[in-house]
Amino acid sequence: MAPKIVDREERRRTLAAAAAEVFTEKGFAGTRIADVAERAGVGKGTVYEYFRSKEELFFAVFEGMTQEEMARLGAELDRDAPSLDRLAAMVRSMVSDAVAQVELYGLTLEFWSGCTNEVFGEQLRKEFSALYQGFRAHVAAIVRQGQEAGELRPEVDPEGLAASVVGAIDALGLQYWIDRQVDAEAAAEALLEVLSAGLVAQPRAPDRA
Repeated sequence: MAPKIVDREERRRTLAAAAAEVFTEKGFAGTRIADVAERAGVGKGTVYEYFRSKEELFFAVFEGMTQEEMARLGAELDRDAPSLDRLAAMVRSMVSDAVAQVELYGLTLEFWSGCTNEVFGEQLRKEFSALYQGFRAHVAAIVRQGQEAGELRPEVDPEGLAASVVGAIDALGLQYWIDRQVDAEAAAEALLEVLSAGLVAQPRAPDRA
């Protein structure tokens, strides 16, 4: 009988998905590699074949979520729709993910506060820096596209607006983590109303003879 061929990338994704579930339930400190192995239905040694430590598993979970979100946001850049519609879809997607992945806020704070390894601490900072840069780049790109199409006010600074929008969304996610009575989706809609009113380019007045 031929040996079973293992898709290493698929196995890695399976282990990361199992780790995400266990981290959410038990927190970072309370999670053991054995717990992840049991959830994934494999031996502990199998987990160590793919990840050398619990910290590496944490980064795999974080990176997987980031890649999925960036893929969704990237699709909005090429969609044939008015820029404000695409910006609204992007904001809703980021807020929806912040709500769905709300426990990641607590996990990240726990990991960061308890991390005694400077290498892992610096890696986490770099991961977050890349995440925020990606969010800002996608928002700014849509704003610039809208300006070039004459849909959005040309004097608006795309990068400055992008930083403000991403900051607002991140703060909504944090508030929701602290207080589940906060309606993040409703707050996002209020933000979009303000953005729409402030971004739409004013029609040019007709030239007078």
